[in-house]
Amino acid sequence: IVGSVALATSLSGCLLPIDAAKPSISYRNDYSQNVIVAIEGANVKFETLVSSGTSFDESIPECGGTAIRVETEGGELIGRVKAQACPNWTLTINKDGSLDYVKTK
Repeated sequence: IVGSVALATSLSGCLLPIDAAKPSISYRNDYSQNVIVAIEGANVKFETLVSSGTSFDESIPECGGTAIRVETEGGELIGRVKAQACPNWTLTINKDGSLDYVKTK
């Protein structure tokens, strides 16, 4: 009986859910102003405020949308990347306003 309890206890530890990392896209804002990053053409509305000098990871389960748009809080277009937003990619808003979108993992 003791062996059965020990086996059940050790097996139950294997059945606990594991908190795996959620797939996400990363935004890094090196621009002098706060920006709003929007994923265009997605089924769900994605708009994220990214403060100047910070980074932000947005949970996104799979690739989606048709483009990524970056603008100031006042609505001035900084740039647009004609690509889907995908997990494990990073969008960097550079100091000069240019955009880099690269796979990170």
